[in-house]
Amino acid sequence: MFNRFVTRSTPKGVRFFSSTNLSRTALFDWHAAQGGKNVPFAGYELPVQYKAGLMKEHLHCRENSSLFDVSHMGQLRIHGKDRTEFIERITVLDTQTLKTGEGSLSLITNENGGIKDDTVITTNEDHIYMVVNAACKEKDIAHMNKVLDDEFSNKDVHLELIDDRALIAVQGPKTQGVLEQIFETSLKDQFFMNSTVLRIPKLDTEVIATRCGYTGEDGFEISVLNDKAADLADLLTSIKSSEGNSIVAPAGLGARDSLRLEAGLCLYGNEMNEDISPVEAILQWTITKRRKKEGGFIGHEGYMAKRKKGVVKEKRCCFVYEGRGAPAREGAEVVDNEGKTIGKVCSGGYGPSVGKNIGMAYVKNKYIKAGTEFQVKVRGRSYPVKVTRFPLTKPGYYRG
Repeated sequence: MFNRFVTRSTPKGVRFFSSTNLSRTALFDWHAAQGGKNVPFAGYELPVQYKAGLMKEHLHCRENSSLFDVSHMGQLRIHGKDRTEFIERITVLDTQTLKTGEGSLSLITNENGGIKDDTVITTNEDHIYMVVNAACKEKDIAHMNKVLDDEFSNKDVHLELIDDRALIAVQGPKTQGVLEQIFETSLKDQFFMNSTVLRIPKLDTEVIATRCGYTGEDGFEISVLNDKAADLADLLTSIKSSEGNSIVAPAGLGARDSLRLEAGLCLYGNEMNEDISPVEAILQWTITKRRKKEGGFIGHEGYMAKRKKGVVKEKRCCFVYEGRGAPAREGAEVVDNEGKTIGKVCSGGYGPSVGKNIGMAYVKNKYIKAGTEFQVKVRGRSYPVKVTRFPLTKPGYYRG
C-alpha cells in the first residue's frame, strides 16, 4: 500500500511561492540572455515580454511558432490501482472517455460545486499525469492529500510531485514542422490532447510531449528535465525558415494572455474561482452525461443545483469593442444602454489578431447572447461593446 503524501522526484523540494521569495524556473538565465523583462507572477520571476514586444510576439505565434516557459505550473503523477477512482473523486473528469495517452481539460471542484482549479489530465498505462496552475498548486496538493487521508486511507493511491522537469509550450501553426525536425519523427498521427514520450536525439533525452496549449493554436507542451531545458530552448529557436529567420521565437506572459483571451480561454482567478461553478463559467462541456448523472465528484450536488433553471443569475460572455477606447480591465463595471449595472469584466485588453479591444465578463443571463450590446465603464467613460461567440479567432487545434 502506498503512503498518502506527496513525494518528489528529486530530494530538493519545490520552492512554493510567497510574496517575498520569488522562485525561478530552469530557464531563468536563458530568458535573461534573450532579453526577457521579468515580472512577479504566481510566485515566480517570469518574462512578461522580450525585445520584440507584446504585439510582435502575439502575431508571431499566430503566424509561426512561439516558445513559452510554463515551468511554474505544477506537474504531478498519480500512481496506484485506485488512481482512477481518486481522480474521479477530486475532478469532474470522465476517465472512461480516455484511452491510454489521451488527455482532457478538467476541473477540480469544491464542496459547493465551485472551481478550485482547472487542470489537464492524461491517462497512462501505469499512472495519471496531471498539470495544475502555479497559483493553485499548493492548495491543490493540500486538498488532494486531505481527500486521500479522509477517504482513501485504505486504498492504493500515491501522489508524486515532479520537480525535476521544466515545462515548455511551443505554440503556433508551424510548430509541428519544427518539432518533427527535433524529434526526427512524424507527428501527423498525434492529435490534439494526445500525449506520448518522444526522444530528442541531439540532446540524448526523452520528453513528455502533449499536443495542447493555451493560445488557440496548434502546439505542444513539452516536459523536459531541468538540466536539458535551456538546450531544448536553444534547439527550438535555432530552426530556420527558408528565408533564414528563426521560426520559433520566445514569447512572454503578455502575449500568452492576449492569445488566450482571443481564444476565449479562462484564466484562474479571473474567469474561475471557488465561488464560480462550471455553469456560470460556461464550462459544463467538461462534464460528461455519465458524470452528471452518476456524480461521485466532490461538489456534485452543488453543481447539479446550479443547473436548475433560474438559480444562476450571471454567466460568462465574450465581447468586442464597437469602436475605439481604453480597454476594459478586470473589475470594470458593465452597464446596459440605460446605465444600469449588469455585471463586471473579468479579463480585457487589446486583441492584436482581432484588431480591437476585447474582453470577457460575467453579466446577467439575458445579456450573454451573441449580438447583444451593452457598455463597459473605464475611468468614468462608457464604451459600447457587442457580445460575440467564443472564440474570437479560428482554432488551430490539430485533430487529424
